[in-house]
Amino acid sequence: MDEETQLKHLIKGLNPAAQLHMDLQKPGTTEEFFEALIKYDKWQEEEKFQRKIMTSSDQRRNISTRTMQHSVMQREQYSTNPR
Repeated sequence: MDEETQLKHLIKGLNPAAQLHMDLQKPGTTEEFFEALIKYDKWQEEEKFQRKIMTSSDQRRNISTRTMQHSVMQREQYSTNPR
């Protein structure tokens, strides 16, 4: 199998996002293909890690906000009820 056929076959086996990445990188050899694929994979892992951090941060922020809102609501409830 010649180099061009191998590249087409390799790219065809990728998910659509990775295929787009390879179309933009335009590897000329299988070695360039695998180097670009490794970079793409590392980038994807970094993106996943960043999303996880952001999700965790957002969850902590939401918990903090709900706790503060609950505290304010309790204070309002006690201040409106005459003793």
